[in-house]
Amino acid sequence: MRPGPTIAVVAALALAGAGLYAALGIAPGDGPETAPPRPDKVATAFAGWHTELQKRGPEAAPACAADGDALYCAARGVGLARLDPVTGKVLWSRAGTVEEEAPRAPVLLGDGGSGDGGSGAAGAPVGAAAPTGPLGAYAGGDGTPLWTARSGLPEVYRPAGSAVVLTDGVGGVRAVDALGGKELWRRGLSGFEAPRTGPYDAFSDLLVVSEVSADGTHTRVGAVEPRTGRVARQRNLAGDLEPLGHAGDGSLVLASRYEGALTDSLVLLGPAGGKAGPVRELALPHRFDLRGAAVRGTVVYLLDVDGHVTAFDTAAEKGRALWDLETAAKNVSEPVLGPGGRLYFSVQDGRLLAVDTARGALAGQTRPRLANGRLGYVPLVPAPVAAGDRVFGTAPDGSVFAVDARDPASW
Repeated sequence: MRPGPTIAVVAALALAGAGLYAALGIAPGDGPETAPPRPDKVATAFAGWHTELQKRGPEAAPACAADGDALYCAARGVGLARLDPVTGKVLWSRAGTVEEEAPRAPVLLGDGGSGDGGSGAAGAPVGAAAPTGPLGAYAGGDGTPLWTARSGLPEVYRPAGSAVVLTDGVGGVRAVDALGGKELWRRGLSGFEAPRTGPYDAFSDLLVVSEVSADGTHTRVGAVEPRTGRVARQRNLAGDLEPLGHAGDGSLVLASRYEGALTDSLVLLGPAGGKAGPVRELALPHRFDLRGAAVRGTVVYLLDVDGHVTAFDTAAEKGRALWDLETAAKNVSEPVLGPGGRLYFSVQDGRLLAVDTARGALAGQTRPRLANGRLGYVPLVPAPVAAGDRVFGTAPDGSVFAVDARDPASW
């Protein structure tokens, strides 16, 4: 996601969407601790927890990612850490330079970030995110540094199945193997000068790339095979467009920006995606200053920077708004979809909100997290993580906390 009032990509830039910048240094920190054995199932008796990661320095909320029975978090001044999602205990940490206003969430490597459980415990790589420096990978099991993909320029990286595609913003594009870090290919992409990576579609094993023209009148959208670099298809579309994600039928959903900042319509590029692929443009009920969006089936959930949520159904011929919800939350994170048909997002004061997507109503919210008895705020808000029966939020005091996803009203 780009800072400020622009579109966030859900894939994970989300994630949503945002790009993710290359990794922390790999200086070792504290040694690993053995996680207590337990079944790979959600806990039947929930116990919330609150763990401080950043204990000093300017306020910044940690950013996290979950995989099975592993929760990984990057925190300012701390680096990368693995937490037990049931107890909040720090199992291992690896020091690194994370000094930006909002650390970027670690990224699960090797399985495309599927989150299907178990890979974190098995030691599959996890990538640490930082604004500059090389992409690095660590073993999920004990935090052992595995490999580093060095480059002369800062790179944005996007996990895509068994590969990671990296772009340097000036036309350089390459891919490395997610498990071993070996470079798979390096070259420019045909038809693109300096493409940006977008959502990855696991079903087709294709990664979306896009590039807006200098005058903002059209956008070239393509799909790339991550392990070969072959551009499988591309299309030149009218407007300044940002890919959001894939609908249930495989169509690519894009947001059309109005005057460079506000979004006034959605564009759907049919699943064929080639020169003959169908294109639909659906006008939105009003202009959005989008912080992010999440796509499930034919419905796109649009989140404004001021916490206004709209559910928009793309199945209707001209599209239609299913509901609108005003949460009165200012400066929010990207939204994420979780179990129980709920949408979650965080707020700059450390609150975590849950929205019932069936009713279009607020299902619950946590209280702001106080630091030394006072409210804290962060300018850039990391997205929460929904996994199993838990939702993990972060706060400006540098803490990570867990709440019960089954009962948001109790928060």
